[in-house]
Amino acid sequence: MKKKLLWKTTAIFMPFLLFITGCTDLGPRQLPIYQYNYNNSLNYGLNQELLLNIVRLAYDDTPYFLTVSSISAQLELTAAASGNVSVSTNPSVYVGNTNIYSAGPSLSYTQRPTITYTPMQGDEFTRRMLNPIDIDDLNNFSTWSIQKTLRVSIQSIGPLHNAENSTRPTSHLAPADYQPFIDFALLLRILQQDFKVKIYAVEVPNAVKIEGKQTKLLGHQGLQIEANFKDMNDPNTRKVFAMLGIPTTYNKIIFIESNQEGVSGNIVNIQTRSFLGILYYLSKAVQIPPEHIKAGLIDITRTPDGKPFDWQKVTAGMMTVHYSKSMPRNAAVSVYYHDYWFYVADNDNDSKKTFAMLSQLYALLSKDVTGSGPVLTLPV
Repeated sequence: MKKKLLWKTTAIFMPFLLFITGCTDLGPRQLPIYQYNYNNSLNYGLNQELLLNIVRLAYDDTPYFLTVSSISAQLELTAAASGNVSVSTNPSVYVGNTNIYSAGPSLSYTQRPTITYTPMQGDEFTRRMLNPIDIDDLNNFSTWSIQKTLRVSIQSIGPLHNAENSTRPTSHLAPADYQPFIDFALLLRILQQDFKVKIYAVEVPNAVKIEGKQTKLLGHQGLQIEANFKDMNDPNTRKVFAMLGIPTTYNKIIFIESNQEGVSGNIVNIQTRSFLGILYYLSKAVQIPPEHIKAGLIDITRTPDGKPFDWQKVTAGMMTVHYSKSMPRNAAVSVYYHDYWFYVADNDNDSKKTFAMLSQLYALLSKDVTGSGPVLTLPV
């Protein structure tokens, strides 16, 4: 009788004991899942923060940045078991054997993540936000099309200006002479796709020799961008040289970072934008609900004849931010602001590529910057 009772008790608890034993490697098996989830969440969170600040600037509100400085997660597995065996000493002939066996296993699994946020502020971060980006950073954009790189990050190339008032709070006056810059960027992209120009960065000394008898100090020790053209008789190549005012006796154009404008020989001065200027530029791609326009929540840019200016003429092909009263279902990234959802459509590849480029640039600017101010640590 006792042996039979022992076997029944073992049969009840053995599966539970085996399950508990199998849980000893729960942490390692869960690690890839948590890494995947945190990776997705951090990436989406950064895109949300960038979009939120772009929308804020469209409303002339103040941007603000937080960074996740640490994530820690405590995994806790608690297992318990209880059992009861009741043996009847006087079984009834009517109900049979009244022996009762019961088991009460319990298992609890708890994850306790703690996330620390650090405000991105202070002198160093502010300087990086406001100063023009280095041409060295542009070299890191070599994986992106030259057209997107120029239109997003360059303020001017020689005599060509890229809607310069788009990089500050919304102006009442429409930008002038922006179309030649857009055409120039497109021509370079076409030549690049046709393998008729090779664009690369080279290190240069302080002094750069110019055609003629003079030697001038141009730029600084660092990088310059060179574009070598294969066919000087190509119509698009000749257009590029004509737009910059460079004789076609050259077969190379040298772009240097400078606070000067214009062209000297085949050396072209370029002025880059600051990261804040880039955000202001992209904020012009935010579509505003009519009721917000009517309520005067934003400034209206107007053409010389008084008509509203369509900023999509400047930002087309770079980014479009839509709005919706309800949460959008086809959004690659979305934020809720001023009682509306603002989002980038999931099938808008141009905007998504610009976002990827923007996040890379932000990573460069925020690298090795220690945020100041209160640190927020949240147990989730």
